[in-house]
Amino acid sequence: MPMQSPRWLPWLSPPAAIVGAWFIGVQALNGGFWSVLFIAVICAILPAVGYRLAVRFYGRTDTTLGHGG
Repeated sequence: MPMQSPRWLPWLSPPAAIVGAWFIGVQALNGGFWSVLFIAVICAILPAVGYRLAVRFYGRTDTTLGHGG
């Protein structure tokens, strides 16, 4: 059976991109448009990558949180 990501995972990417772009790109680096955009793209991808790494290292558990409810 193929691994299915939780239903809440796509909703985590836009807030992660906004917070990452604001905090890292604007506050820490005082970056321009391209650096803020690059940081936002990286931060938007991180929740999915983190989920895949967590499943790989800790194994999949059959919980209701993992299935989205």
